[in-house]
Amino acid sequence: MTEIEARFNQLLDKAYAAAEAADGYRDVLEQTRDFLFRDEDTLHSDLPQHGERDIALERHLPQIRTLFEQHASMADRAELNYARLKVRQADGQTEANLAAEKLFGTVFPCRIETLAFDRAALQRIIHLTQTPLSKDEVLLARIGEEETISSLAHVRHSEHSPGYIEISISYLDWTPELLSQVGGALGLTRKEQHVFGGFAEGLSQSDVAKRCNRSLETVRSQSKSILRKTGCARISDVVQIAAGLAYLLKHDQPAPARTDSTLSWQTPKDGAATLARPNNRTLAYYLRGSGKRNALFLHGFLQGPFFTPTFERLLDDADIRLICPSRPGFGYTSKSASRSDYEKTAVEDALALLDELSVDQTVLVCHQMSTNHAFRLNAAAPDRFRAMVMVSASPPLDDACLKQMDTLVRIAAAAARYTPSVLKLMNEIGIHSHRRKGGPEAFLRSRYKNSPLDLAALDNASLAQPQLDGVFHYIEQGSETLVRDGAACMADWSELFVDTGCPQLWVHGEKCQTMPVEIVREMVEMRLHTRFDIVADTSTNLIHQRPDIIVSAIEQFL
Repeated sequence: MTEIEARFNQLLDKAYAAAEAADGYRDVLEQTRDFLFRDEDTLHSDLPQHGERDIALERHLPQIRTLFEQHASMADRAELNYARLKVRQADGQTEANLAAEKLFGTVFPCRIETLAFDRAALQRIIHLTQTPLSKDEVLLARIGEEETISSLAHVRHSEHSPGYIEISISYLDWTPELLSQVGGALGLTRKEQHVFGGFAEGLSQSDVAKRCNRSLETVRSQSKSILRKTGCARISDVVQIAAGLAYLLKHDQPAPARTDSTLSWQTPKDGAATLARPNNRTLAYYLRGSGKRNALFLHGFLQGPFFTPTFERLLDDADIRLICPSRPGFGYTSKSASRSDYEKTAVEDALALLDELSVDQTVLVCHQMSTNHAFRLNAAAPDRFRAMVMVSASPPLDDACLKQMDTLVRIAAAAARYTPSVLKLMNEIGIHSHRRKGGPEAFLRSRYKNSPLDLAALDNASLAQPQLDGVFHYIEQGSETLVRDGAACMADWSELFVDTGCPQLWVHGEKCQTMPVEIVREMVEMRLHTRFDIVADTSTNLIHQRPDIIVSAIEQFL
C-alpha cells in the first residue's frame, strides 16, 4: 500500500465513523488536513489532482449519507436517546455528543469525575480509564443528583482514537407504562412493580417503603418474591435485566415523525425573484434598496446576499439599488450542468440579469471569495462596469497564500485545488453534523472561535441574522455547489487580475480571519487604478459591522 492510499483509507475510516463519533466533523477535518498537508505549511507531493470526480471516493458518499440519516432516525425514537462520551485515558478529559450534553446538563469538554454518575458506576468507569480494557463492558448506572435516570453504559476502546475509551449510554424513563410492560414480562404483581420501580431509580428498601407507604417488612417480603420470580440473587441483577428488557421494548417502538427544526433550514424567500434561463434553469436574485442607481453585488462563499436593516436604509438614503444574483447552485438558483461549465454559467447568469433589468453600466461589488467571479465577469463585458468595490475580498491564491490563511480555509482551498471530491466529503459531513448539533449559530461560533469581533457580532441580533440566512443560502442545494464554487476560486485567474484596468477600491477588515489583511495588501496595493483601505476594529463581518463605509465606497463610483 502506498503512502497516499494509507492516508486515503484513514480519511474514509473517519468519514464512516463521523455519524456516531462525539465530534465526527472535527475528526474528519483533522484527517483531511493530514491527507493534504505533510506539515503545517507543506502540501504532500503525491496529491492526485483530480480535476473532476474521484470515483474511488465519491462512491462512498451515499453510504456515509445513509449512516447520518439512520443515526438521526435512531436519535428521534420516543424517549430513547444515545448519549456518547469520549474519554481520554491520560487525564479523564471527556467530550460528548448533543444527547450527552442534554443528559448531564454539563458544558463539555470536562473531567469524567465531574459527571453526575452514581458513585459505584463512576468508580468503575474511572477504573476502566486507568487500566487496560481487555474487553467491552456493560454496566448499570444512575445519572443525576436530585432526580436520577437509570441507564445502561457500554464501555469500549475507541477504534479510531488510540488512548481514548468511548461510553455509549442508553437511558430510560421509568414511566408507569414501561414499568407495567417490564413487570408483566417478569411476572410481577402490580404491588411488586411499584416496589421494583423504586429500586430501578436507585432507592433503598427503607426509601421504597416510605414512597409506597408500606412497612419495611412488607417491602423486604416483596423483594424476596421479585428475586424468586426472576431467578436472581440480588436486586441490582434484577434492575440490570429489567433495564435490558426495557431497552428492547422501547427500541422496537416505531420512531415518531421528525420535528427537528433543522430539517426545515431554508434560504429566505422574502424579496426573492427569479429569471428563466436556458436548459430549464432558474436564476434567483434579490433587489436590496429602492434607489435608481444600480450596483451588481456578488455574494461571498459563506455569507449570501443578505444585509442588516441599517445597510438597506443607507442604500435608500444614497439612492442605490443592489442587484444580488445567487450563483449557480446557491439558494434557489439552478445548478450548472456540470463542474466544467460552472464559471461560464455564473458569468452568463449575471449578464442576463443586467439585461433583464435594463442596466447598461454599473458598479460591480464583490464580497469575500467571489472575487474570481468578479474578474471573470469584468473580462467578459468590460464596458458594463465602471468600477469594482471589493469587500473583504481575496486576490488569486497560490501555495504561499495558503500558508497564511486560517486552518479551515486553508484545508478547503487546498482540497478544492487538488482533489475536489475530498472537499465534497468534508462539506457533506459538515452539513449533516451542523444540522444535527447546534444548528447554524453553533456552526458560525465554531467558525469564528478565534475572532472575538466576529463572535461579538453574533450576539447582536441585527448582525447575526444576515449571517444565519447566509448559512442557509450556502447549503440549500447540498455539498456539490461548494465544490464547484471552491474550484472556481482556486483556479488560476491571475492573468485576469493583472490585466483588468477597471478602477478598484478594496476595503478590508483589520482583523479579518478568513483572509488576513497582509495577504491582500501585498498583492493589491501596488496595482494601478487601485486603492486599498483597511477598516480598524472590524473583522470578517466588515460588511455588517460598517455598512456606512461600504455604501460610501459604492457611492463614490456612482
